[in-house]
Amino acid sequence: MSTGAPVGSPVVVLQPATSCPACGVDCRRPTGFIAFCDRCGHRWLPTSEEEQEALESGTYTHDYAGYRPDPKFIDTATRVTGSEFATRVPPPGRVLDVGCGAGDFMGVAKQFGYAVEGIDISEASAEICRSRGHDARSGNFLTEEFSGAFDLITMWDVVEHLRDPASFLERARSLLSKRGVVFAKIPGFGDLSVAMSNFWPRTAGTLLGAPSHVQYFDKESLSALLSRAGFSTEWLDGGAARSRLTDGPLRKRLARKAKQLIGNLSGDANFYVVARPR
Repeated sequence: MSTGAPVGSPVVVLQPATSCPACGVDCRRPTGFIAFCDRCGHRWLPTSEEEQEALESGTYTHDYAGYRPDPKFIDTATRVTGSEFATRVPPPGRVLDVGCGAGDFMGVAKQFGYAVEGIDISEASAEICRSRGHDARSGNFLTEEFSGAFDLITMWDVVEHLRDPASFLERARSLLSKRGVVFAKIPGFGDLSVAMSNFWPRTAGTLLGAPSHVQYFDKESLSALLSRAGFSTEWLDGGAARSRLTDGPLRKRLARKAKQLIGNLSGDANFYVVARPR
């Protein structure tokens, strides 16, 4: 991808006004590896549509690590479904899991009595879900046709991957029933992780998940995004949702330890939000 920058101090020259993916306001942002909005404070990785499509087609294959079963994620999804979803939109009800991955959440939702469908940009994902007995398809969520409204639309670790997250949330709002809500789990990044990644771009993969992650939210910029998309937001208790890798070469294990330390100092945390149309 053509987003690299030489190692050194961040460039401070400003580019012409550009639209912030979070608040949508034209802002002047510094040139360099990571873009910054001078209004809501959002940070993002500028990519072209072609770059994004190439990244997705090369990443989300049958070998993608995120498609492996994760008992910790299943436990997290079970806890959130029982304590949050079932109280707001009790089953039976229609659920759409956007970015359904390998179908772990779909299996949990079924166990609670929901009628659940899944959609993912990856055909490999849809194939894995269907092999596990789930109703899943591959396609573009923005243009795919659905029959009827949904009571719950979930996005587990999806929003941070999107070039235009507002469009996805607006589309989700248009598909909700009268009682419907959107749930999203999104990683949040403090200033230190972003600043270090901008100063040393080679660390961005470890600290931010770049280039797969292209949006680096904090609470203010995520609030701006959800408000722009027409939602009021309720923040839920979060925590780690997935198992941490502990094996691999020494270099990777040390990098993960460094990420954990820097993330703790930076205040990086997962956001769990329930969004209702205003």
